[in-house]
Amino acid sequence: MRYTQISGHIPAIYRPIPSQESELVTLPRQEAIMSYLSQIPHHAFTEFVKDILTIIEGHTLVNITDGSGDEKQDLLTIDSKGNKCLIQCKHTSDNRSRYNGDELDLVFAATIRKNCKRAIFVTNGDLTTQAKRYINDQEYLRGWPKKSPRLEIDYINNYRIWEKISSSSEILNKWFGGLGQTHGLRTFRFEISIFLLPFKAEQNQHILENLIRHLIDKALIHENTEEKTYEGRLGDEIEFKISHSLQFERNIDINYFSPDKDPNYSSPPLSALAIAVTVLNDKPFDVNLIRKNIIVQLLRNNLPVIPKGNWWHILTGRSTTFVFLHDLSQAKLISLDTAQTFVSDLGEIYSEKEYCSLEGEGFESGKEEESEGMLIHAESGCSLIPYYTQEIGLEDEYNTKGVKYAQFSALKSYIFKVAKNLNTHSIQLAANTLPQSWFAFFRNNELVVCYSKEEKKSDITLVKQKLSDLKIELLTVKQSEKNKILTQIDLYKTNYITTHRIDQLRYPVDLKERMFWIAKDFKFEKKAEIQFISELFAYKYRYECQWGRCDTLEKNYSYPELTNLLFQPSTMRAQRSLDINIWNNPIWVVMRFYEQETSSSREIATAAIKEFEIIFEHIQSIITKNAI
Repeated sequence: MRYTQISGHIPAIYRPIPSQESELVTLPRQEAIMSYLSQIPHHAFTEFVKDILTIIEGHTLVNITDGSGDEKQDLLTIDSKGNKCLIQCKHTSDNRSRYNGDELDLVFAATIRKNCKRAIFVTNGDLTTQAKRYINDQEYLRGWPKKSPRLEIDYINNYRIWEKISSSSEILNKWFGGLGQTHGLRTFRFEISIFLLPFKAEQNQHILENLIRHLIDKALIHENTEEKTYEGRLGDEIEFKISHSLQFERNIDINYFSPDKDPNYSSPPLSALAIAVTVLNDKPFDVNLIRKNIIVQLLRNNLPVIPKGNWWHILTGRSTTFVFLHDLSQAKLISLDTAQTFVSDLGEIYSEKEYCSLEGEGFESGKEEESEGMLIHAESGCSLIPYYTQEIGLEDEYNTKGVKYAQFSALKSYIFKVAKNLNTHSIQLAANTLPQSWFAFFRNNELVVCYSKEEKKSDITLVKQKLSDLKIELLTVKQSEKNKILTQIDLYKTNYITTHRIDQLRYPVDLKERMFWIAKDFKFEKKAEIQFISELFAYKYRYECQWGRCDTLEKNYSYPELTNLLFQPSTMRAQRSLDINIWNNPIWVVMRFYEQETSSSREIATAAIKEFEIIFEHIQSIITKNAI
């Protein structure tokens, strides 16, 4: 028997597991509250939901029918509009649990039986995407008589619970007053590290020392030689002391990837300034606001002017303080907030998350069923998704490889087809034709296509017909050849990942690696003719060439080839990529902007939308002209 020995080195990263005492905070955090709710009994959760509805939502309680045989009815209320409401409370000990549409079907049936106009499904966990779609799309009303009064079903998950109670002092005090609230807290401290990005080691030396000298010269701080600190004030009621320090990973509780560390090894401590804050009055105060105001006072217009294409990145660790727990006769170091990052642009200081986000005034969240992360620009009606490319860390690399292995395992049961003797152009046309549920990858001059055995025959026939129009034929792959292909699938290291979710950002965000997807549609009733298809493609090609497209094209294309060339969403051909989908009605116009600018996402997106509107109107004019 032969053995192969494999050895390797895996760098260790140690993260402290917070103790129960570390959950003590001056105001309860969302994580602590969700953890607490998962531990209370079901009847207490029902009482908690009742308080949310009556205190915050303005409901009037009619009855509580918790327990077995309740027909999924835990609460019966009258809402602020006088509607009779059925409330289903679903408590879970794991707040990561997700409930599916089966639960909602039962709620819908009970709502009809109890003659209610509304139903609300409440859980300290969450719902699956399909369950949310069931509610948001009102799928429960399919087949409902048009003239009959419509029922309304809504949900409150763990995120919405926090949204509702976070500003309600009455509920916070009643339900979470025992989560370690303390009085007399007047001091806390945090660390701050500063980097010039994109990171180069030689440009990031002596930044903190030079900053201290500059602040002393401007009389914003003064040196205390005895204590070896630098002292300053924020208004009349807050004073602070600055000292040179180090910032450790344990104090960075956000998704952070140090700019100056080798991705293969755990990072050393970061050079930092420790800022010890004392509040001189006895009034309640906001730790996070004080921290931000000190940073703005110290850094606004006080960091050196830098070349275009660079930016300042500021990392602040958690604010911490000591409290004495009388029952334990011990002093404990506790956290008062989370780590936060900032960026400096033209002297101003901004929260990095807000600087990169588009949510807020002028942009609204799109419907969940359209696309997760999609925003709607209120003024133009354009759909928009920002994409962020970021370096992958050890944990992400491990998860990504796990996903690849899962896909690899699934592919073993898929049907394999292959299209041979294709050039690069034909391969791209074929790949753009395939549905999202199909896999495709290149192998020499072949396109290997994989689809599930569960795929509908009608869908398979449609795809084959589209490929046939492109003069591409799919051939069956023998099992022996399939096994050979599976051994060649790439499972190697991934250096970068792309996300459109602001809650998945890894800080610092590479401001020069953002891409903005913008789209808008319009209806066109006339059949697409080859003449205006050719004109559209010529316009698209000329426009992209202005922004760096450099490939050469063949002179003559068939109608199917042109329609595929018009819509190539899987390739980024230039700094601006324009795609026009004329397969369906309405027609979709899609543009992707890769700016490589350091301005805020809002500034870039607003300018991109203005440019997109001009392009969109011109495409409409080409199509309208040919329709006459």
